[in-house]
Amino acid sequence: MDNKKMCPSAPLKKGYSVFGKFIDGKLEYYDEIITIDSEMLDTVKRENVRTTMPCVSKGCGNWSGDKCTVPDQMNFFLTPIEDESQFENCPLRKSCRWFFQDGIKACGICPLIETKLFGT
Repeated sequence: MDNKKMCPSAPLKKGYSVFGKFIDGKLEYYDEIITIDSEMLDTVKRENVRTTMPCVSKGCGNWSGDKCTVPDQMNFFLTPIEDESQFENCPLRKSCRWFFQDGIKACGICPLIETKLFGT
């Protein structure tokens, strides 16, 4: 990955990437970000995953001014993070748009969002 910021809430689509999946309702991070190819798409269609793609900033409906508004929209659901170590293994953290904007408190959003493919 280069220094480009990554959107941690991308659609489930070939060519984008996954960085974690939910197991028994708990977000488990992969060791690395994995690009979704045709074979993997068939697998992740049956799972609840966390997906990523390059942030398109002004090209996104969640962009306002100079930032992504998803963290602001999700603040209502967040509780204070007592144990930051639960997020240390996130492979997206270094390039995550939300982490870049809001720091560790943005990490509390990921366990709240599951990417599912509807209609399959």
